[in-house]
Amino acid sequence: GRGRAQAVGMRTTIGVSRALLTLMPRTDPAAEPMTVLVADDDDDMRSLVADTFRSDGYTVIEARDGAELLDLLEHAFDDPRALPDVVVTDIMMPHLSGLGVLDALQRAHLHFPVILMTALADESVHSVARRLGALGVLHKPFDVDDLRTAVMNAVVAYDRIQPRGARQEATDSGAAPQDIAAK
Repeated sequence: GRGRAQAVGMRTTIGVSRALLTLMPRTDPAAEPMTVLVADDDDDMRSLVADTFRSDGYTVIEARDGAELLDLLEHAFDDPRALPDVVVTDIMMPHLSGLGVLDALQRAHLHFPVILMTALADESVHSVARRLGALGVLHKPFDVDDLRTAVMNAVVAYDRIQPRGARQEATDSGAAPQDIAAK
């Protein structure tokens, strides 16, 4: 697979007790790399996040805002190998916020593990994020190791619910939505 995870207890930023998973080095160098879709309107922040995952050997797709993120997802259904394993998105962006992305995905019945990044410390944001299905919220500025851990927690927790093979079978069966943002 993509690596081994080791679990220890912790409390996440969205207030639910979950296991903290620390990514161990990959044991199969021939394994397909994880794909991370990163969206942030701040070029420096987006580059930091993207470069972090690229340096870890992952495939990274970048979007400048939520509308571009949804457009990239919509086109990824043409090639299920282009579907991300996880989405990391800022909350405050022009055209469509991170919360707007979550809402659009939920209305289109699309399920991806999503980690939100924000400079806002408002608890109501966490409440809305939980309701819309975010698996974590990171407060800027954050340590890139915390980002790595949050992403791996999200991927592993999500894979327990819906393994990637099942997600790919759904897309292979023609379940791809048309015009995600309009749903």
